[in-house]
Amino acid sequence: GGGDFYHDFRMLATSFALADNRILDISNVTMTQFYFDGGSGSVLYVKDAAEFNLTNVSVTDNNNRTAYGSVRVVGDGKVTFSDSDFSGNRGEDGVAAHFVGAPTLTITGSNFHDNPSNHDGGALKIDGGSVTIEDSTFDSNSATNAGGAIYAIQPDTLDISNSRFIN
Repeated sequence: GGGDFYHDFRMLATSFALADNRILDISNVTMTQFYFDGGSGSVLYVKDAAEFNLTNVSVTDNNNRTAYGSVRVVGDGKVTFSDSDFSGNRGEDGVAAHFVGAPTLTITGSNFHDNPSNHDGGALKIDGGSVTIEDSTFDSNSATNAGGAIYAIQPDTLDISNSRFIN
């Protein structure tokens, strides 16, 4: 839907719709200072990937005033975030990342800090799926409604180990 879209061109491709069970790997990238005013934009939107891997990626200082997270993943594939940093993002739901569908989600060695949500899930919003979070830090994330760090809706499993939640 409509609205304005701005970014600083550090990453040019921001939307991926994958057919035929494709695999998407993104590594060693910085996604910063994207701005969305209206619509349902995300810095990175991935739909129907059989496998999506985000490694050593920095997602910082993005603003989505009226909708979903800086990274939005829709579908039931395997999703892995490792050694990545999500900080200073602002928005509506799952400000750092929003997962919809029934993914098998694994997050390891990642940091989520200073991500305020205008609704649910300052760092993460998870709608279904099996979730494992290991060796990660959640610091100073907030939400006006629920889930300052993580807001999970009916996950099949939610396993968190060796992770820190601060403020």
